[in-house]
Amino acid sequence: MKTLWQLVRSSLGRKYLMAATGFLLFSFVVIHLAGNLKVFLGADDLNHYAHMLKHRAWALWGFRLGLLAIALVHVTCGLTLVLENRRARPHAYAQSHTIQAPLASLTMAISGLGLAAFLAFHLLHFTVQAGKFAEYAEMRSPIAAEPGIMQAIAPVEAGKTYPDVYAMVVQAFSTPWIAIVYFAGVGLLAFHLSHGLQSMFQTMGWRSDATRPGLMRLARIVALAVFLGMASVPAAVLFEWIR
Repeated sequence: MKTLWQLVRSSLGRKYLMAATGFLLFSFVVIHLAGNLKVFLGADDLNHYAHMLKHRAWALWGFRLGLLAIALVHVTCGLTLVLENRRARPHAYAQSHTIQAPLASLTMAISGLGLAAFLAFHLLHFTVQAGKFAEYAEMRSPIAAEPGIMQAIAPVEAGKTYPDVYAMVVQAFSTPWIAIVYFAGVGLLAFHLSHGLQSMFQTMGWRSDATRPGLMRLARIVALAVFLGMASVPAAVLFEWIR
């Protein structure tokens, strides 16, 4: 416990915590993206996947609480580091270094807070189904019981209805303003990742003068791939490629 407290109090320790929690959050984003893309396989695949996630409610909520704790550690470390940096340099530099510094590195805190706001909306929208989104709870349909790993883990029964996540997605993103909110949200995510991955490489000691260009390029490619993957779902619905 003493070692953990020393780690938290140290700015270097918090950078390592940010790198570790950032990697865990990035891993979740990749898994979440893979699940989202099941919408292109059709209603049965997406709905059975959603049923599998909710089949063990205690495990799902345990995972959510763990993810929340990781996110809180990441945000807290980030904000305290920003505040410490500002206190260490109370007066602005005589010459601006904005041109040399990546735009993402100057706005990590802002993009992070924007992501937190988007996440709150996302949870109220699809998870909590608050307000006008309460109608999603009434969307149910049967799921074809195809043999496979999902049927083995979370079996579905013929004739029984389950939450129709596919219908929720189609209805939600058929509304232009909701699709635009998600485009903006995943854009913020990609923007945050583009610098966050580079910072993680630096903190872990993987970035040098020789590797810097390649790692920067890799971070941007990964961020762009995440954006295109996440944005493809609302785009496909909005332009009626899936319905």
